[in-house]
Amino acid sequence: MSSRRLVSGAALVLAAAALVAVQGCSADPVQSDAISALGKEKGSANEFHRAGQPCGLCHQKGGSAPSDFSVAGTIFAGPNSLVGVDGARIDLVDANKTSPPLATPIITNCVGNFFVRRSDWDPAFPLSVRVTKGGTSRTMSSQISRTSSCADCHKAQVPLVDPFSSLGPIYLFGPDGDPAGKAKECDRDPDVTLDGTPLDRSLFVPGGGAKPWSPTWRKP
Repeated sequence: MSSRRLVSGAALVLAAAALVAVQGCSADPVQSDAISALGKEKGSANEFHRAGQPCGLCHQKGGSAPSDFSVAGTIFAGPNSLVGVDGARIDLVDANKTSPPLATPIITNCVGNFFVRRSDWDPAFPLSVRVTKGGTSRTMSSQISRTSSCADCHKAQVPLVDPFSSLGPIYLFGPDGDPAGKAKECDRDPDVTLDGTPLDRSLFVPGGGAKPWSPTWRKP
């Protein structure tokens, strides 16, 4: 075999390796920064991880995760903590009046996470949403206009740091939370209130508690 062919073969291998490396990273620097801001993985990267964080950052076509979600999020128990609700049903209807297949109902897991694979349902926005568990049901007053991640708008922060730029977490019950309590058997603690997972940890004071939000103008 000639040295020219050896050089050509080595060049092809290097080119292929470079292509794989590029495909493994996001070409969008904004997306890369947003993923980095989520912090390090805690535990296994499975269906129970990163409760309250924007799933669609990684779970999208061409994303770093192997699965592509059309809709995904986390349902919390009440307004005063970040305890996930186990066993809540998510009903979705898109602009074409279609819904995810009835054969595979969308049910939250023990940390409150739910997701719909795009291969199962590729909706046309906007979407209407209802969450139900037992005799309690809440319907989103507005529609999801474009994003696949609930956490893009609903920040996992208690208390909410800036109510003018974001909404608080999605919760199903009142201040007392889920009457059934948090799940007792789970891959991880369903209560993520104090485990450092809020989306913008720079807003939280080390040692616990959140920096109080205050407007720049005087209150009436």
